[in-house]
Amino acid sequence: MSTLTAILGYALIGPYLWAAYAANVWMLGLFAAAVYLVARQNIDRVPSILVVALMLFVPAAHALITEFRPDQGAGVILACALYSLVSTDYAKATKPRLVALGFLVACAVMAKPTAIVATVPVLGLAAAIGILRPGYYSKSEAIYSVRAAIPAVAVAIAILIPCAVVWGPATYAYIYQALVTNKDMWGADGGQLYHWMSNSFGSDGRRALGPFLWLGLSCIVVDALLSFPSKSHRSNFDALAFYFVTTILYCGIAVSSQKTVYQGSFFTFRFCWRPRWRWDAS
Repeated sequence: MSTLTAILGYALIGPYLWAAYAANVWMLGLFAAAVYLVARQNIDRVPSILVVALMLFVPAAHALITEFRPDQGAGVILACALYSLVSTDYAKATKPRLVALGFLVACAVMAKPTAIVATVPVLGLAAAIGILRPGYYSKSEAIYSVRAAIPAVAVAIAILIPCAVVWGPATYAYIYQALVTNKDMWGADGGQLYHWMSNSFGSDGRRALGPFLWLGLSCIVVDALLSFPSKSHRSNFDALAFYFVTTILYCGIAVSSQKTVYQGSFFTFRFCWRPRWRWDAS
């Protein structure tokens, strides 16, 4: 993804050092568009635009432009994929939408291939929750949902298999040396409390979220409490499912010995999203 972004920048702007960074604007644009579309599902156009403006003040959003790395863009794409996986009604979705979903999942994996140890499991979990959700109501609906999801799964696999053949060995070698061979070099010092708090209340979390940490956490707690009504509702299920998947991802990052603000991007952008989904919680 970084290579393609750099090529785009140099092709459109010219051989300047800042051209590659300027090309990063597509990442910021994707983040803004995604926030707007999610907010627009529940609130009017003007408030949705204000939500986008507010989210652009999140420090992690600034890094989408100022840092030439794939982590932030990959985090945004992963957030889009997770949202789509848990919120899609597969039985009612059109074939083009399912194909697009499969393509989005493949992009979420390939945006940063060396992060597959975190992205692939959480994408699989989100897909399983979204596809099997109708099973809460009836077994027949779950079976139909599984069948309806086949195009999305097929597209994702069809794209990822060639990528695995071409880049798989190099990706595996990089991951192995980072997590095993050179673990002492890449690993961060600190006790269990440091690792578990790093991407939220720790130094990396404060740099990525700033004051939005407490604002977002407050919204999440309220939203989660409002997602336990006397009768089930799809939006409530989607909210709790997304919180659950995000929590699992955070735990996966926390148990890793590696700690950087870049790695935390895979959690940060999902944390920024969910409080904006259900302003009309009921």
